[in-house]
Amino acid sequence: MNWGQTKTIFILCFFLLDIFLGYHLWENHHEYQERYESGGDNNFDQLISSGSIDTSHVTLPSSKQQVTFLEGTPVDFTSDSVHKALEKLSGPKGKKVFNYATDASGVKLSVKFTKPVSIPKDPSTDDINSLLKKYVYQGDHYNFWKFDKKGSTTTYHFVQTYNDYQVYSIPKEKVSTLNVQTKNGKAISYDQTYIHIQPANQKMTMPVTPMEAIQQLWEQNYLPITKNPSITTIHLCYINMVTAPNVEDNATLNYIPAWYIKVKLKDGSDVSTKEYFVSELNVKSIDDQDQGD
Repeated sequence: MNWGQTKTIFILCFFLLDIFLGYHLWENHHEYQERYESGGDNNFDQLISSGSIDTSHVTLPSSKQQVTFLEGTPVDFTSDSVHKALEKLSGPKGKKVFNYATDASGVKLSVKFTKPVSIPKDPSTDDINSLLKKYVYQGDHYNFWKFDKKGSTTTYHFVQTYNDYQVYSIPKEKVSTLNVQTKNGKAISYDQTYIHIQPANQKMTMPVTPMEAIQQLWEQNYLPITKNPSITTIHLCYINMVTAPNVEDNATLNYIPAWYIKVKLKDGSDVSTKEYFVSELNVKSIDDQDQGD
């Protein structure tokens, strides 16, 4: 290869590199402009009042709710007291409603109904609560979170509660501590972990208001105006401070108050739903969810 050809190749490579870097500089500048087009709280207030960030589908909760800190440890399903409760739920010998087993650590329960239990096609909250109270250990300590479908099987995911506040253990795969599997409109099995929760002695007013939580999402570019963000759910909850370890480790989890916020984004025909936890410390995201979850 002669020097002329080599020189041409070098020039071409640098030209392509310039295009690549130039594009990324433009992209970063565009994102910056989108986030801080006119800057400050005034711009955020304008976006709210104009509906560019749509909050019309929710009623913002009170900003003066009393909260605390929580400490949780997984319950051992093989302990005498829990074992007795499970035996009572499962029914007498010869008439067992379900059979159950635990993992090696004793903190993960797997239940299989001896006969599938019928549930309504579109179960109401009362229908679900009735099922949980009848067949699940501490079943009245759970709230419905979401469901997913695979063929004829639908799995309903539930989150444990404390004083009616949902308690989330993140990351995503650890959020739901009760998962009920149904097939053709009948409950066939479920798996469960149960966290024994203890509150701290001190109480305080939630330090972040709902609107401040939404503003944090906007400031960190989780609410791109070009995707018509709409707040569809916001409520107070508790989340673990660090990534949840395996429950099999029987590790203690510390929970802090946070706002759970669900956002719908629309970019043309592409619609997605995202979920966030906003606390005084930071913003945490659950992995993207498909529409309808």
